[in-house]
Amino acid sequence: MRTPNRLSLGLNVSNACSSAGALVVGSLALGISAVASAQSVDAPLPATTSVPKVYVFPLIGQMGTDISETSFEVITKDLDKAKPDIIVFRLKSADIDRNDYLKNDNPAEFGLPGEVGTYRQMLKDVRDKYRDTPQVVWVEDAVGISSLFALGWPRMYMVSDARLFGLYTFKSMVEKQWEDPDVRSKMVAAWTGIMKGLVEVGGYPSEVADALIFPESRLSVSFEGRGAKWASDTSGAWVVDSSNEAPCGFDAQLSEDTMLSDGTADTFDDLMYLLGYREFQKIDSGEKIGEQFVKDWREAMADCFKNLEDAQETEDSVVGLGKRKNLYEKTIALMKRYPMIERRREIQQQGISVIALEGAVDDIKKEIQRQREAEKQGRQGGGGGGGGGMSRPGGR
Repeated sequence: MRTPNRLSLGLNVSNACSSAGALVVGSLALGISAVASAQSVDAPLPATTSVPKVYVFPLIGQMGTDISETSFEVITKDLDKAKPDIIVFRLKSADIDRNDYLKNDNPAEFGLPGEVGTYRQMLKDVRDKYRDTPQVVWVEDAVGISSLFALGWPRMYMVSDARLFGLYTFKSMVEKQWEDPDVRSKMVAAWTGIMKGLVEVGGYPSEVADALIFPESRLSVSFEGRGAKWASDTSGAWVVDSSNEAPCGFDAQLSEDTMLSDGTADTFDDLMYLLGYREFQKIDSGEKIGEQFVKDWREAMADCFKNLEDAQETEDSVVGLGKRKNLYEKTIALMKRYPMIERRREIQQQGISVIALEGAVDDIKKEIQRQREAEKQGRQGGGGGGGGGMSRPGGR
């Protein structure tokens, strides 16, 4: 049970705001339960007299791409070999920069709330697979959907300047997708249930989840013995969020004081000291693998754009169409190898997808066949069919 170190009961803490990320509404995994899980009970830490092997699992970058089921698959293969005594999930994923006045945030790098069903499954799988290994999340920065992901672990620590800020316009952006009020309310409820499921896996109260998701939700907390009791209003002894204009936001101090986090640690050594270990063996291979994975898939995305640009320069002759087909096929192979490429905003806005590219390849094959048959018959083939329709996906 978390114990408050510094209490200032009755203090009205100002609400911290986050900038909205773009929400791509896709198919909902409505079958995913949002019921609190027994996984919120974590494995006990090793004896403090031991020298534990500690694996650092990186959660760094964009939610849905850098942090995705594919990255988890790659890193967990290494984790299985390492067989650590403790797993530390290092989280650094923010939709907005710290210098908001510079207006230098890149919307393409905002986390993808539309993948929330996948996030919950990722979280559930890793918590379940390594249920016998104690797990800790160490938050360096979490703004947007990543803040809910951070609460998927019952042991949470933050660096002193870390943010745990919620989603800004989630509800309004979801509501825009459906005109019928009954359908809209059901879809908002479905999305919310899945999002709250992330928080409940970690054993945190739904009141905190609501405050991070909905601008109109308020939040306060009271303390009963060594426990915290949260309320979705301002009736508690400590008012955390009294605003109805922006979602709740926690800094490290507030998180610790309200017992949301277990403590504040600026360095890895500090974190291990708070966990009770003066000596430990740090395993950083996961961080290296994660960094390489992000580098590789982003380079692959750049290659996809280059291929599509080169395809635009091809002619509608048999030779030109053949080159275009090869470029599209290379792009398809990259997008299948790295599924996160298809989720990127700049890809989706241009209507580029594996299905669209495969359709374009089929169109090109048909046009090449048509031109060749025309040549055999001694007729001029022309080239009108090869330059339009699905042979140039996305209207590039």
